[in-house]
Amino acid sequence: MLPLHLMEYDIFISYSRTDSAIVNTFVQQLEAADYKVWIDRAGVYSGSQFKSMIVKAIEDSKVFLFFSSKDANASPWTAKEIAIAANYQKTIIPIKLDNTRYNGTVEFDLINLDYVDYINKSNRVQEFDKLMRTLKTLLGKIQTHTPLQQQQTQTQSQPINTTMKYDVFISSKSEDYGLAEKVYDFLIESGLDVFLASRELDRLGESEYSLAIDDAIDNATHMIVVATSVDNINSKWVKYEWNTFSNDLKSGYRTGNLITIHSHDIELRRLPASLRHQQSFWLDTYKQHILSYLKDDNSVLAAKLKEAQKEIKRLEGIIKTKDHEIMEAQDDKKRLMSIITSKNDEIKTLKKKLKDATAKIKEPTAVKKTIQKPTEQEKTTSTLFDLLVKNVKKSQEVIVLIKKNSVRAMNDLSYVLSNNSLSLSNAQISSGLWRMKVKDRAAAQKLIAELRQYHIRAEIELNQ
Repeated sequence: MLPLHLMEYDIFISYSRTDSAIVNTFVQQLEAADYKVWIDRAGVYSGSQFKSMIVKAIEDSKVFLFFSSKDANASPWTAKEIAIAANYQKTIIPIKLDNTRYNGTVEFDLINLDYVDYINKSNRVQEFDKLMRTLKTLLGKIQTHTPLQQQQTQTQSQPINTTMKYDVFISSKSEDYGLAEKVYDFLIESGLDVFLASRELDRLGESEYSLAIDDAIDNATHMIVVATSVDNINSKWVKYEWNTFSNDLKSGYRTGNLITIHSHDIELRRLPASLRHQQSFWLDTYKQHILSYLKDDNSVLAAKLKEAQKEIKRLEGIIKTKDHEIMEAQDDKKRLMSIITSKNDEIKTLKKKLKDATAKIKEPTAVKKTIQKPTEQEKTTSTLFDLLVKNVKKSQEVIVLIKKNSVRAMNDLSYVLSNNSLSLSNAQISSGLWRMKVKDRAAAQKLIAELRQYHIRAEIELNQ
């Protein structure tokens, strides 16, 4: 057998994990028709190999099936797979599971393609047949599939295999077919070969039906009667079936078990005598013990082995799914870390702007003035100021002499004095010279320092 990475495939499956149940049914039917199918639930690839293996599998496949659903169209993985398929010019067939619009990144590649409509359940058999005919045309395979919904009436007549041996024959009236089919599915999953008329004989006429029933009964080891009422047990065909089997047991013609599975509405004493003296189970508890009546020890062990292998395969699929989810989470983490880094850079920029704005708010509102050369009048005032500083009389308070060296300094002077609770009123002693009383020497020195910041000359009055 070729290594997996060298194999060629007929079909590549692109889907969302949430649609696994219906996708797996498709895959089983495709593989039964002898198509080689690539689907990533096989648990073969992991880690860094995964992406390259997907690309290789798409390249080596002839047909690309995309199962379109809400989750599939939201997945970045399916979008990438479709883009790769389009790049390699593969035949893409969408299978619509719901009415969700295609992913915007690949809608251009899919919008005009003919698709399989699997939205309407009543049309699924016909749509599946259409798909199989398309695949036969594209791939040249012989169509050997069985319709996905076998419980619906089949329209094509096919010969019944009258030589097949069955482990179990299930007898049930049409009203109880729903329950009988659940029993059928359980037994099939348990590894038994089972006959149920609703799955095999609906298309036959009455005469053919009777012959096929007789043949199946003759080739069955056990019989199970499934019923919800005594009337159903005694209906024409059901009674014929279990009565035939019971008579064979009584005559020694056959060995095996005749078992009744029934609802709680039927009292055991009301069962027909041929059934009452055989094993019976309730519909809600039969799974716990019935297999021991239908299989020998080797069969039971084989069934358990098959079930264990099935569980291993299921767990491998889960592991594969988790690996896939981890890869997606890692991609999301990288994207989020990039966003966080960008936001941190924005925060740093905003903090710097806030710091600069705060510093500007703390600065004095007055604008420092450019020092200009004094005019002749200012020089005269300065001389007068010097004389007053030297000749002022003693005073109880600390006096500050202020020279208003220009009219433009008036606003600055008013600002500083108001911050120190001082006023210019009645303080002028001569043109351009002001005299202020301050409560103590420290306050006077503070005032003088503030005035000098605005280039306003001031001194403490000297005591004689």
